[in-house]
Amino acid sequence: MDHKFARFRSQTTTVIAVLLVLFHLYTAAFGLLEAMSQRNIHLTAALLMVLLTRPAKNRYGVLVDSLLVAATIAAGIYTAIQAPTMALRAGTVYRTDIIFGLMTMVLILEGTRRLMGPAMPLVALAMVSYMFFGHHLPQPYGHPPYSLERITSIQYMTGEGIYGTPLGASASFIVLFIAFGAFLEASGGGRFFMDLSSLYTKSS
Repeated sequence: MDHKFARFRSQTTTVIAVLLVLFHLYTAAFGLLEAMSQRNIHLTAALLMVLLTRPAKNRYGVLVDSLLVAATIAAGIYTAIQAPTMALRAGTVYRTDIIFGLMTMVLILEGTRRLMGPAMPLVALAMVSYMFFGHHLPQPYGHPPYSLERITSIQYMTGEGIYGTPLGASASFIVLFIAFGAFLEASGGGRFFMDLSSLYTKSS
């Protein structure tokens, strides 16, 4: 059973990776989607692959991973539906925005922990905690209190938080370089260029 489930994870990850590469190749050739939509698809696919390739290692691992995968898909679909209108709301935040915004933050922290260990998510969690509780600190370290709606708006509904420049660079450029590098490695192109440079070095 475990072997079959591991195989299912591997096959599903491969399908998601292939579809993601095809999506980015298509948008690179024919034009990017609206920024938040492009980045949301990229982030959702990346989180799904992390959850599938870095499963939880406890007795409830399958249940936990299933819930996280379902939450990732739900958050991705909600963001895809709402992305075209989020920028037009002029700061209006729905309750569902708060729910899926917080859900997305938690999923990113968990995905980062599984991929990189606890250090990076702890730093990020400290920064997020500062937004929520920084108004309790004495000056000049504190800040005015921020409402949950404002935090959600900044971190989830604009290009200044989760869907900011780093994710944009990954969704628009970095993924294409990684795909090209993987293609060269698989096709033997990388070895060809290494051999070519070695021949040039010897001849000179």
